[in-house]
Amino acid sequence: MNNHIESNILPYDMESEQASLGGVLIDSRRLVDILAIYSTDDLFMLRNKMVLDAMIALKDRKEPIDLLTVSKELEARGKLSGIGGDVYLASLIGACPDPKSVEYYAAKVAARAYDRRLLSASDQIRKLALDPVIQLDDKQSQVETAIESAEVKQGNEVTSMYDTMRDYMEYISSTAQMGEGIT
Repeated sequence: MNNHIESNILPYDMESEQASLGGVLIDSRRLVDILAIYSTDDLFMLRNKMVLDAMIALKDRKEPIDLLTVSKELEARGKLSGIGGDVYLASLIGACPDPKSVEYYAAKVAARAYDRRLLSASDQIRKLALDPVIQLDDKQSQVETAIESAEVKQGNEVTSMYDTMRDYMEYISSTAQMGEGIT
């Protein structure tokens, strides 16, 4: 997988974003799985955010979520050509080797989103540390706010990184015990 970690590029995992969305196009029941792990804001690629927004709108209207309906929704919003058209949507299906792996890819997306929030918080803290004008009490308060902004988010819940990793390790363990394997 192509993980971008250069100093001038924020971390993201395009392949995992595509695989998780492709899994939903294959099996729409997987949308609930990814929304429990990440939100639209956690996606890095704008076109993937637009695709997920379209899927969520269809879900909210209790309409089917598939290649055709997502395409029509994006077209109605004037966004279909902006994401690369039906060719891009079809490529999402090909990016997902197995819809059962959607949670695995979604966890990778969430991890990269956490990395970006962590970098943002560290940038804010660095600026505060270098500013001799801000009073110590104000700095402390702003540092705490920056750290809180980097908490791990799962769907609508905020959880500690420890809890997230523990849950993920339990998922891996249970998958291995069932003999399904992780792809």
